[in-house]
Amino acid sequence: MRKIYLLIVVEVFIVFGLFAQKYEYYYKLGQVNLDSGNYRLAISYYDSALRKNPKHANSYFNRGLAKSILDENDGAIIDFTKYISMVPNDADAYSQRGDAKKYIKDTAGCLRDYDTCLILSPNNYDTRVNRGRILAAIDSMEISLNDFNYAFKLDSNKFEGVYFKAINHYYMDQQDSALKYFNRCIFLDTTNDRPYYFRAKLKYYKDDYNNALKDINEAIRLNIKDPDYFIARAKIYYYNDNEYDDDLAEEDLYTAIKLGSDEAKKLLEEFFSDDDN
Repeated sequence: MRKIYLLIVVEVFIVFGLFAQKYEYYYKLGQVNLDSGNYRLAISYYDSALRKNPKHANSYFNRGLAKSILDENDGAIIDFTKYISMVPNDADAYSQRGDAKKYIKDTAGCLRDYDTCLILSPNNYDTRVNRGRILAAIDSMEISLNDFNYAFKLDSNKFEGVYFKAINHYYMDQQDSALKYFNRCIFLDTTNDRPYYFRAKLKYYKDDYNNALKDINEAIRLNIKDPDYFIARAKIYYYNDNEYDDDLAEEDLYTAIKLGSDEAKKLLEEFFSDDDN
């Protein structure tokens, strides 16, 4: 009987000990699981930490991070907002909340948070790029270019900022500048297919068909599932000076159609509808 009694006492002590833990205990477990990618478990530990201490700001912030990774952006916004009410001058919190608002398509709210982040931390590279992308998406191209230029000055060796700067120049029809920065993109990362695709289009516009073909072939080698690449190559084959590769253009359009392109269907009819049967 004495052994049974001791076992019961030990079990009660262990259970009581777990419930009696301070919030730091749960917060640290939340950190371990957040760092390990166990986001759902991390959230449950942050829940426990906040039940113990509802004023622990970092638990709100990190729970917001975990929720945003799980695409639970509404919940993440609530957590970041609670954190900001306690720590109002943390630039990263505004950036993270801005990201969450972007994913729920609250563009105005996203831009307000990015603006606040950059007032507090003007050299925040990621937020510079992200704000530039949002501004470009709402056709504020000139303003967005200011952000990409700023990001480029901060670090000209980071691919993302250079790429979106190049894209901006491309859609603003500043072809020479676009070509310059797509060249830089390829210098920084030879495995990314997108700069090859856009550089091929720029060379195509300049009637530099041979070099355009080299670039689009490389883009297709890196990514054979994008129908736009096959459409671009078809146009090069069709409009270049070599009339003997028109059949290759037709093959590429059929490939693009198989990949789901409606544009390729229209081009196939436009280019080849008059061919003899």
